[in-house]
Amino acid sequence: IYPLLGAFIIPLALGLFQPSLLRSIRIMIFWLFIFLPFVILVKVLYDWVQDEETLLRSLFRYLRSIPPGMITGTDLNHYRFPWATLSIVLINAFCFFVISPIVDLDQLVFFPVGDPSIPHILLAALTSAFRHGGIDHILGNMVFLWVFGSTLEPRIGAGRFLGIYLVCIVFSKILICVMLISKSIQIGSFENFLHFHSLGASGAIAGIMGVFVVRCYFARISMGMPLPLMPFLSVSVKIQALFLISLFFAKDVSGSVIQFEGSAAKINYWAHVGGYVGGFLMGYLMRLHIAA
Repeated sequence: IYPLLGAFIIPLALGLFQPSLLRSIRIMIFWLFIFLPFVILVKVLYDWVQDEETLLRSLFRYLRSIPPGMITGTDLNHYRFPWATLSIVLINAFCFFVISPIVDLDQLVFFPVGDPSIPHILLAALTSAFRHGGIDHILGNMVFLWVFGSTLEPRIGAGRFLGIYLVCIVFSKILICVMLISKSIQIGSFENFLHFHSLGASGAIAGIMGVFVVRCYFARISMGMPLPLMPFLSVSVKIQALFLISLFFAKDVSGSVIQFEGSAAKINYWAHVGGYVGGFLMGYLMRLHIAA
């Protein structure tokens, strides 16, 4: 019940019906993150004054050499090496650094550019999930995949993990098609199919996050909070996974509404929502909440 309510029903309702409230929550969290380093600094000074530990030791207990906003891991043990997760990361890296420079990217996105055939569209639905538009795009996606995948995979098995990852790609593409058909009916034309192109692994990764929140809803995520004038140093804090993931889902739902209304968006929110919903449902159908 806890993941169902906290990571699905409430964020879905916020994204669909209360986007202004969602924006207020995000602003409040932003200011909380801004002031949090100062609170930790007070704690460091307090420990130093109380002679519990040296100033530098107390300071470096919290500082990390990671960019602010980056997630670095969970507080759950990795009792088996996540070979499937590593394999997916390496395949994405190979596609980006080796395949992309020599193959026409436009033909392998979803939907392919030009006049594609049905087999070409079906192939592109898969290949687009292993292609990325830039170094920041692939790095961001692979960090999220590694953090959530390396924790989830040992708990459900490598075979299950790979199957879920591929099925989540399908779910993300299905929702894209459903939204495009709905939009086409609304405007009375199917030309928007010809102008819709997306790529990236984020739909499948959102699906992994959906499974994660069912199986590992009790986990905490380590995340770097910003420090003033220190872009390459951050304060490491632990945030409840359910809260963080539900916030992402609510933002994606809200973005999907804006995307449907025709506003320009660099992020394919439909793919995110489709993958997340698919992963969330599979988590319950596989009875992973019982294992949790």
